[in-house]
Amino acid sequence: MVSGPAGVKAKVTVFLQAQDTHGKWTTVNTGYKIVYSGGGSANRASAQKQCTNLVQRVVWRTLIDVDLIGYNDTPGVTTTSAITFYCGAGL
Repeated sequence: MVSGPAGVKAKVTVFLQAQDTHGKWTTVNTGYKIVYSGGGSANRASAQKQCTNLVQRVVWRTLIDVDLIGYNDTPGVTTTSAITFYCGAGL
């Protein structure tokens, strides 16, 4: 939990990654958004990729980096759990 003045903005960057057949993670798209503290649908960043093959199974995950604007913060990122979909993406 971060405390500080209300109205703090952050740059939220999302890296959408797919795992290839050799187990290597590749970033297939990146998205970011500048958001104010708090929740709500207006405060979401996303990265998307169009499915190109509904037969190919691909393992997906995202890396999320939050940088507070005007404040020092840690360089770490959050990694989501991997999920498998029948949604090839031309890897």
